[in-house]
Amino acid sequence: MIGAIPAVTTLGWLLPSLFVAGHTETLGRKLPFVLRYTVWERAPYLALALTAFVVAERAPTLGLVLLLLVLLATTGVAGALLPAWMDIVGHAIPVMLRGRFFAVWSIAGSLGGLAASFATASILASVPAPSSYGVCFLAASLCMALSYVALLLTRRRRPSPRRPRACRSGPIWRGSPAFSAGTGTCRGSSPRGAAP
Repeated sequence: MIGAIPAVTTLGWLLPSLFVAGHTETLGRKLPFVLRYTVWERAPYLALALTAFVVAERAPTLGLVLLLLVLLATTGVAGALLPAWMDIVGHAIPVMLRGRFFAVWSIAGSLGGLAASFATASILASVPAPSSYGVCFLAASLCMALSYVALLLTRRRRPSPRRPRACRSGPIWRGSPAFSAGTGTCRGSSPRGAAP
């Protein structure tokens, strides 16, 4: 059953967004939607801690089943909120900084995971199982609560005014106004068949 954990989390991350993306696109503001439902992405870690403290030792099989169900729930909510979260990132981070943002985010997450692995190893070595797992889940709940506070502080960036497109003069359409107008490469023009 331990081998089912990656399958369950992958399913939760990738499948729900396919069904929720259409609804997400109709929302005028994405942040209230995320704040309302991300609680169900974070609260289950407390349920995992309770399972480790109360259920795991008395009924190990039931504990594993509950673990898989809770992981499916938390990753399912995260997957459903992923399109809205990406839209929030798109409005909060300027275009020229998004690559750096995701690079720093990835590096910080990796370094944080490395540091957390040493803390986890220390907890597992000093606290008897399954209570040690409960302590780890409580620590995860604290981290999720802190990230919720950070999400609350997110502010949408004001969109910058768009500059009108200047006429391009590439080698293919140089000297051909009809081609430029037909492909929408000049200011005020639009592709054939497209609404202005």
